[in-house]
Amino acid sequence: MEHEEEQLEKIRDWWNKNGKAVILGVIAAIISAVSVQSWMVSERVHVETASAEYAQLLQYLESDQAKAAGVAERIVSDYDDTVYASLTSMLQARIAAEKNDWEKVSSSLNWVVENTDDEGMRHIARLRLARVLMQQDKLDAALALLDGIEHAAFAADYEELLGDIYLQQGDKDKARAAYAKAVVLASASGNNRLLQMKLDDLVIESKETK
Repeated sequence: MEHEEEQLEKIRDWWNKNGKAVILGVIAAIISAVSVQSWMVSERVHVETASAEYAQLLQYLESDQAKAAGVAERIVSDYDDTVYASLTSMLQARIAAEKNDWEKVSSSLNWVVENTDDEGMRHIARLRLARVLMQQDKLDAALALLDGIEHAAFAADYEELLGDIYLQQGDKDKARAAYAKAVVLASASGNNRLLQMKLDDLVIESKETK
């Protein structure tokens, strides 16, 4: 009995010293859990709203271009942390290209390159932007855009584009080397006839000039 009283006394002493901290810790944990849950709900609503806005944008594209433009700007501005903003910017670039508004094409594609979290979409946007720059004869800018990029699954596309840029610059040796590398890289996913023709033309030309 005496032993049990000693144990109870020790528990009371410990509680007197640490009870407040324990209670505060429990309260903090509850607040943190509620905050995380609240954030998750808010984030889900945010993404779902962005999805709904994007669906509305696609509908307006068929009937009201002015409203579509307004919705597109809102998505990019208010939902820039979602994939729907990147999809919208890619769509804006395509629409601008149809109107030959190359400044808008470049700005929309550049937005994706700088802001998207989707690596595949970033590569696609960068490749398209480089082709726009090449079309505008801004070859140094196009090369700078491609410099030092980890190519991943888009390696063949990058090398082929480098070949196109080098060829437009008049550097046929670099173009031929880039095309040759692209052919090897592309062989894993199937034969690219157009790419092979680009390389063959340069190889034949090189032999004829010797």
